[in-house]
Amino acid sequence: MEIDDVNMSGVHKNIEQDVVEQILSTLPPKTLVRFKCVSKRWYALITNPRFVAKHLSISKHNNRSTPSILLKRLVHKDSETQAVFSLLKFRNDVDGGGEGHSFVSGVEDIDIPSSMSLETRGSSLHIIGHCNEIICLVPAVSGEVILWNPAIHEFKPLPPQPYLPNSPEIIGTLPGWPKDVPYSIHREYMDSLGFGYDPRSNDYKVVNIGYPGVEYSPDGYNINLPLKTAVYTLSTDSWREMKTFSLETQSTILFPDRFQLYFKGMCYWSGLELHKEVHLFDAMEEEFIRNIIILFDMGDEVFHDMLLPGSLSDPFEFSFNMRLLVWNESIALFGLQSDNSPYGVSFGIWVMDEFDGPKTPWTKHICFELTEKPLAFLNSDEILMEVIKDTSGRLFSYNLSTKTLKYLPIDSVQNDSAAVVYGNYSIVSILGGNKLENTDNSTNVISYYVFCSSLGQKYASITMFKLYV
Repeated sequence: MEIDDVNMSGVHKNIEQDVVEQILSTLPPKTLVRFKCVSKRWYALITNPRFVAKHLSISKHNNRSTPSILLKRLVHKDSETQAVFSLLKFRNDVDGGGEGHSFVSGVEDIDIPSSMSLETRGSSLHIIGHCNEIICLVPAVSGEVILWNPAIHEFKPLPPQPYLPNSPEIIGTLPGWPKDVPYSIHREYMDSLGFGYDPRSNDYKVVNIGYPGVEYSPDGYNINLPLKTAVYTLSTDSWREMKTFSLETQSTILFPDRFQLYFKGMCYWSGLELHKEVHLFDAMEEEFIRNIIILFDMGDEVFHDMLLPGSLSDPFEFSFNMRLLVWNESIALFGLQSDNSPYGVSFGIWVMDEFDGPKTPWTKHICFELTEKPLAFLNSDEILMEVIKDTSGRLFSYNLSTKTLKYLPIDSVQNDSAAVVYGNYSIVSILGGNKLENTDNSTNVISYYVFCSSLGQKYASITMFKLYV
């Protein structure tokens, strides 16, 4: 009988732990951050990679029907223009009275930690990319890379990478270029960042691709030098140089220009295919071969390229606002339908089939009469966009089915907004802390007891008592 009692005690303990884990996995990050101080066991559970992945999966599922957007916008504050990060919460048009448009149900400005502001020295922050609710940022002036998880108030400046050339920059002197956005004086000094997750190693990586320069031969040829690439791994907190053979052929170089997004283990850039050697007098016409999409497999660490649909591959086509976004769990390409006009008259949306090499086909789905800046999909029928015909920075949603637009009650003072679909629910740590914040258990230890009213209920109730010992 005593053996049975011991066995039952073990079973009850396992059931209790399972119920506690299930309850905790449904709680918001702010609560879980506090609960890490409850005990060593709870700290170990909440910081366990398996629990973090489970919490992320549950949170993604629960927030799928109520989209939120993290918006970086510019506002007038204290007689100057400042960048503000705002969390826009939307609710769906349930009764159909909004012609299929989501409604802004709340706007919350997210405070940037003061220590992070000191780190960036007041420079405007620009969103490079995001993955699992972690945002990759670059200050406009310094160019250093910062990872940020607003949900748990963590940020991490990455160490300098020693492998790529420094980029001399010119700020705000080009017509139409935002004043706080860095722009390299010479293309040969430009570098292109990417950020994503490696599902094989369960790690986050930052890719930095630099163009080291042009060599000028005595016989009048410009020789594009091979690109240099450095990869940062979060688990080791270090950079390493990577070979870039997959970014060149015998006669051409693939040049990633602007990072677009991370999706299912792949980073995507819009880019160019260039000739390696071009005669000086033919450089403008002969150097550029075509626009392409460049991909980077985060697991294999190999680059791939794929063709763009139709005339979008022509490097001399006017193709501003060409953008890749995730739409219905597929990669969607926004591109201008030029119709022989240098400015284009409408947007087309193409969807990429499963990637299968350079000639992976694109399927055209929609054409609509707008030439504004696409920011993010709110749902399968609705896109968040920004007015670019003037500098008002007005934001609106456009419904693909009803072909109607609705302006949002929030603006930016310039058309320099950036937005990512963001749920503010990730507890993924970018600091990798493995120690309790307070390891002294002799005083002021806070204990919490969990009572389950019924194991059959979907969610058990929690009652908390604070004890001082």
